[in-house]
Amino acid sequence: ARIGEIVFNPVDRSIWGVRHERGLATLVRLPPPYDTWYRVHDFPYESVPTDLDISSDGRLLSATMSEVNGDQFLRVWDLSKVLAGDLRPRGEFRFGQSVPESFTFSRDGRYLYGSSYYTGVSNIFRYEVATGAMDAVSNAETGFFRPVPLADGRLVVLNYTAEGFVPAII
Repeated sequence: ARIGEIVFNPVDRSIWGVRHERGLATLVRLPPPYDTWYRVHDFPYESVPTDLDISSDGRLLSATMSEVNGDQFLRVWDLSKVLAGDLRPRGEFRFGQSVPESFTFSRDGRYLYGSSYYTGVSNIFRYEVATGAMDAVSNAETGFFRPVPLADGRLVVLNYTAEGFVPAII
């Protein structure tokens, strides 16, 4: 199977991803020893998940969702409910036409950090899972991308410069 958007669940050691076939995106799961994949959910034709992440406690799944009209969402689901067939999101944030990118969970699972052109330049945003609050945590002139949360609360980001992407800490 051709499976992309791969993410690892550290709790049960399964691999999750998105399989595309005949214009449909399917959420799939590969438990160890990774020799068989299982269909978890077929998304409707107009919905495409990308940038999957799973919280370190294995309880939450996040994805960027693109809809047929161009609307972009960050969505979070309870993984146990997803496995039971319930794909109602626990939370979501609508970015309009601006794509949310590379959202990843903080180590405690309380936040998701990612980037978007939501403000006209690629900045870093923090989504609080419990409340649905979205906050800009940067105000870049040229753009920050691909945040990686550190244990002390800082973020490693890629700063867009004339020399290319340069790692930075914010």
